[in-house]
Amino acid sequence: MIAWINPDDPRLFSAGAHPCLAPLTQSWAALHRPGAPVECWLAVAEEEGPARGTVCRVGNGTVIASLPPEDWEEGAAFLRMIGFAALETNLPPSFFPELEATEFAAMICPHLISQPPVGPEVEVLPAQEWEPHLNVGTFSTLQCRWGALPGEARDGFLSTSLLRQRQGLGQSFFFLLGGEPVALSAASPLGHTWGTVGAVAVDPKHQGRGLGRLAAWHAARFIKEQDKVPVLCCVPPLAKLYRPLGFEEIQPVYRYVAKG
Repeated sequence: MIAWINPDDPRLFSAGAHPCLAPLTQSWAALHRPGAPVECWLAVAEEEGPARGTVCRVGNGTVIASLPPEDWEEGAAFLRMIGFAALETNLPPSFFPELEATEFAAMICPHLISQPPVGPEVEVLPAQEWEPHLNVGTFSTLQCRWGALPGEARDGFLSTSLLRQRQGLGQSFFFLLGGEPVALSAASPLGHTWGTVGAVAVDPKHQGRGLGRLAAWHAARFIKEQDKVPVLCCVPPLAKLYRPLGFEEIQPVYRYVAKG
């Protein structure tokens, strides 16, 4: 059964059907506020019982669904019923043959390497120390130059990232060479078990030097220090970048949009 809940329902933070998707739904619920409403549902065996999975929808119609296999059939029907502009889920393409699917590698890191990987000598700053030098326009320009974040995230990443940090929900890191930012990463250690490594981006002029792996390691270490297990999603060819850090591949994540 899939039942509606308030975004502050504590069961949302104990449901972990998929390690990479569950922290994302929990992150969205934590940011729920009047100007940015979030709707949440739980997959449960009985109405007041423990959660087996989660569904979360934001105002632009994007839905995240983290469901166990026993709820996939009901979950697919429920997702069609509520509708979505885009869907990220662990349900495989056989449930949505009419949609265009993009597969992402999902990875967990049960044992992070103890020392940072070999790379250039960089200055590492948490976002709070770099914030006075940034504004949304400047940061958007950097993101456009990097081309590493989706277009719809460019304007919102900075403000959302800093809001999460002020609420104690995560940390972002900037990596500087010669005083100029060349890479970034972010960590969101939400929920009881998992923490998400995200927004790993490297200036194209400096790619191929190990900066992406170094940025991911710092975010993963921050999560490990919170006694959580780091998880991440990436395009499949990039999985090899993270394996030397201790990441292992698990069930893929899919992003669905309408064909054409």
